[in-house]
Amino acid sequence: WLKVCICFEDIAMASCNVGQRLQSLISQKTHNVPAKTPFDSAAVPPISVVDYVQRLSKCTKATAAAEVVAGGLLMRFLVRTRTALTLFNVHRLYLSSFVIALKLLEDEQYSMRHYARTGGIDVAELAQLESVFLQRIEWDLGLQTLELPKPSPSVRGRSVDSTDASSGSESDSDC
Repeated sequence: WLKVCICFEDIAMASCNVGQRLQSLISQKTHNVPAKTPFDSAAVPPISVVDYVQRLSKCTKATAAAEVVAGGLLMRFLVRTRTALTLFNVHRLYLSSFVIALKLLEDEQYSMRHYARTGGIDVAELAQLESVFLQRIEWDLGLQTLELPKPSPSVRGRSVDSTDASSGSESDSDC
């Protein structure tokens, strides 16, 4: 069993949201994209990283815990594989870590079809990305509190067990 300990103080002290944090980590050297990996898109997706992260959270009704664990798993992947985060891979890498975190932590699950559609890819590709991601982190899914990134300010004051309320103009039918 996976045991994840998330201190409420860490959530309350959040300083930036996940999407903005990912945006700040993207390599500015996108013209020197490393060898093609399953996580690299042929073109930069038209949705910003911030909007993409918000869409995934909203359309899956993710808890704050899942968002934080997704960030921790993504950081583990980047460190262990020495992968540079680029505009070509950030969406697929985050989607992979996010779906894995949801499967680990959430009682209510959506279908792979829903996760894939919400993430803008097909089911077979999502399954491949999830598999490759897990292999590259050697199935190491346990996270220590110190490894977890700070969640978004929207998480402040939110219970770790609560779901995010709808935000923005996007309707649930858009998910």
